[in-house]
Amino acid sequence: MFNSEHPEEWIDQRLLKPATAVPHLITALDAALLNAIVRINGAKPAVWNNPAPYDADDRYEPFRENVPLNQWALPYNQRELLSSLDFGAFQPPLLIVDTNSNEKVLATAGENWPEDPSAEFQKFPELVAGVGWLLTSVDAENKFALFATHTAKADYVGMLQQWCHDHGRTFCALALNAGKPVLNVYPSPEENRKRAVYNEGSQLLGKLGLLGIPPEESVAHLHELVEELKARRQE
Repeated sequence: MFNSEHPEEWIDQRLLKPATAVPHLITALDAALLNAIVRINGAKPAVWNNPAPYDADDRYEPFRENVPLNQWALPYNQRELLSSLDFGAFQPPLLIVDTNSNEKVLATAGENWPEDPSAEFQKFPELVAGVGWLLTSVDAENKFALFATHTAKADYVGMLQQWCHDHGRTFCALALNAGKPVLNVYPSPEENRKRAVYNEGSQLLGKLGLLGIPPEESVAHLHELVEELKARRQE
């Protein structure tokens, strides 16, 4: 999952070096992460270059054009985004910012975001400075995201690091070693990971129980699945 020796194999190469110039972290992208960011900075998030699906009259109109970014602040749009179960539905690179972000700054950044995945997005630090904070996907399937802030808001990163570890999450950070991007991985403490396994595991076993599969049978099959996943990683 977190290939620290070769981050270029799964992290968008356009961000590998530029991201090292700003306070940031990388972790799994899901609704829980986005909600944590909202609690930390009090923002109302928006998805740049994606029209907010609900209009001011709460009508679902997902294919509208020229929709102002601040339309994402409407209650129905906030609910839609903060409860999202599939960020993979968005075209990468997914870019989430505050609804009050300057759209001219974002448009300029979009013009400078290289289409070639092997090129560097050299003006990435300028984008971060212009919007204050952002969350952007770093892989082709939108499973992982980079949270970055302006230096003046670096405490947001520290708070999000603490949130990740409190919830059993691993987070990463890019750095330069002799000019080459390296990935530093920070696993959550064992006790927190154990608690996360218990919480998520109990929900999974409970759901399978509703399907008529007893916990003992589920655990046996999960053991088989773990062995299969190990074999796949070794291929």
